[in-house]
Amino acid sequence: MKRLLTIFQELLKTALFFVVAYIWLSYSLDDSSFALVLSIAISLFLELTSFLVARRKQAKQRLKSSQKSDAENMFLALAINPKAIEFFYDLFSSRHKNVTKKENYLIIENLDSQRILFYPILKIGNIEIDDIITIAKLSSSFDKIIISCNEISPSCSQYKELVGRNITLLNKYDTYLTLYKEYDYFPKTTEIQPVKQKISFKNFLQRFFHRSKAKGYIFSGLIVLLSSLYLPYSLYYKIVASVLLVFAIICFVLPSNNIQKELV
Repeated sequence: MKRLLTIFQELLKTALFFVVAYIWLSYSLDDSSFALVLSIAISLFLELTSFLVARRKQAKQRLKSSQKSDAENMFLALAINPKAIEFFYDLFSSRHKNVTKKENYLIIENLDSQRILFYPILKIGNIEIDDIITIAKLSSSFDKIIISCNEISPSCSQYKELVGRNITLLNKYDTYLTLYKEYDYFPKTTEIQPVKQKISFKNFLQRFFHRSKAKGYIFSGLIVLLSSLYLPYSLYYKIVASVLLVFAIICFVLPSNNIQKELV
């Protein structure tokens, strides 16, 4: 399902490139056939370029030193919190409807109807392969097991495959990056203020061009574009439509909005 969503996103982004290019090429060129072919070529080129740039940025993504400190403080805050499982329940419930809470773990059913076991191990030491085996024995009906912990013993990486289950291990830094930051849901800590992004120009842009706003930009842009066919001063409508569609493209291009970041 996640792969299909990613393909759909890339196709939609290509279509937006094409619409914007065709709006201006058809207006500038007399030959509509040439404008059509050139628009297709430009849209494919821009799609390939944006895809490669996004892949490169994702590969370079790392936690900053301040974020590492946040991740460590958040883990300690949850480790001493007797209701830590409540936090993870609220986190996953913010995006998934079917979340079942047990005493020490969660059961999540995602859009693929997969049953996922999420088990947070909040001990200060490393988790060992014995911990993984114990969790894997909880049920054989889970399609995937996600374990969040402090640190991972090297033996886990060596022998995890021997358990014969689809298991994902997240240390405290991976948990910060792929859960807290991705879901935009952070645990409170006593040593630092609850994590809130500073109001900066970059944060403003990320919120202004969040993927959830792309649908509105596309709908508005297409309405304005259709209006240009029947109303006077069509050039101004085309300018506004182009701007709105470019906004939608930016929503898909920004790495922080990439669909592939979703964990479950």
